[in-house]
Amino acid sequence: MKWEELTTSDFARAVKQVQGVCLLPIGVIEPHPRLPLGTEFIEPREIAIRAAQREPALVFPWYYFDDR
Repeated sequence: MKWEELTTSDFARAVKQVQGVCLLPIGVIEPHPRLPLGTEFIEPREIAIRAAQREPALVFPWYYFDDR
């Protein structure tokens, strides 16, 4: 489940449901000749979402930084 889609009360229930397991996708923003700037944080976010579908976990919004 995605953190940003939960209400405050839903969040409290979700943390108990997943037993405190949270995923924080991390990536960088960097230029690519033919790919989006966010390729390195789009992919980790999708992997975290898919992992949370298999095992109970709360997925936080991605955390990204620039490589410069």
